[in-house]
Amino acid sequence: MKVFFIRITMLALLVLLVGCYYSNGETNSISTKETEIGVNMIIHLATPNGISISLENTTDKNYTYGEAFLIYVYSDNSWERVEPIIDNGAFILIDYALASQSTSDVIFIDWTWLYGELSSGDYKFQKEILYFHNSGDYDIYTLENEFSIN
Repeated sequence: MKVFFIRITMLALLVLLVGCYYSNGETNSISTKETEIGVNMIIHLATPNGISISLENTTDKNYTYGEAFLIYVYSDNSWERVEPIIDNGAFILIDYALASQSTSDVIFIDWTWLYGELSSGDYKFQKEILYFHNSGDYDIYTLENEFSIN
């Protein structure tokens, strides 16, 4: 019986700690931005240090996406690109498959190496996906979704 109460107490402390973690200037509500092309970006968690997203393909087409992204901040009634804190930032050139009628794994993107820690405000996260017709013949689409840092 004593072990049972210890486990319950530990579980309650864990829930309390997780609650404190999520209330520390982070957004943990799910936000989905639907697009006309049928590929949606879902924000699972946004923090001053990074973002967790997944991509949902509701079409019969196969797409690819890479590591690259951009962040914009809402300032003076317009979206302005967040300036990098380093001069020669680069992304790994790699393609990830986003098969038809599928959802990617949740991806955590740490942007502190490129932008530092974001301050409070309203932001927009952008990522490009590609649809290949043939070699050298492809369409590029920009996915974006807004989030806030408190």
